Amino acid sequence: MKKYIFILALCAPILSFGQNIKFHVPCSNSEQAERDFKKGIRKQYIFGIAPDYTYCALLRKEGIEPVIQGCVVTAELECYNTVMQQKIEQEKGFGYFSKLKSANK
Repeated sequence: MKKYIFILALCAPILSFGQNIKFHVPCSNSEQAERDFKKGIRKQYIFGIAPDYTYCALLRKEGIEPVIQGCVVTAELECYNTVMQQKIEQEKGFGYFSKLKSANK
């Protein structure tokens, strides 16, 4: 019983304060996003049960292929999106995706 209390006492600070700590995890898809961008491929993965089809149409109009993933969110696809968004914003201007989303409202 004392072992369990000791272990809990050690883990409690990690469990309660660890939520605010973000670790940098290397992304395996960042290189793929870089390669796609260089080839002229512009792609964004869209997550959620009911994707915003109007926003997807705006992306298509801008030459960005929306890939609807549904509820399957992976770190690799999120990383791909982040790298691709950074590249597209370097090309089209800072805040490009925010402007697209606000135009969708």
